[in-house]
Amino acid sequence: MSPMMTEAIDREDWELMDKGLPPRKKPQRNIVPPTFPKIENQVKFEDIPLDRFERLISARRRAITNEDGVKFVGMDVVIELKIEKKLGRPPEKKESQPKDIKGWMMEGDWQKFYLHTRKKLDFKVISY
Repeated sequence: MSPMMTEAIDREDWELMDKGLPPRKKPQRNIVPPTFPKIENQVKFEDIPLDRFERLISARRRAITNEDGVKFVGMDVVIELKIEKKLGRPPEKKESQPKDIKGWMMEGDWQKFYLHTRKKLDFKVISY
């Protein structure tokens, strides 16, 4: 049984198959996943308190390259949050709540954030 024209095989495999022998085994390629670069101020979607989201101040696309030259695409974001005011007397210890979140967000986390907050977003501050 001969292979179809759409299947590309080399001459040696063709001769083996023509004799009724199985073709040579092709070497397996070992594909190593890329290492993630070190990022000091990475923002993850899970770290953003959406109930305190006030507005997106800025978002700019940026690609970060690791040691191997693989690029990771994301967004530099600055997000403004509401400060929760608790009723009653003020606590003895000051609880610091961040007013802004600044950092680099991976593309997947950016898409999740965008889908959850698109009704509140000002699209003029987003630059792709």
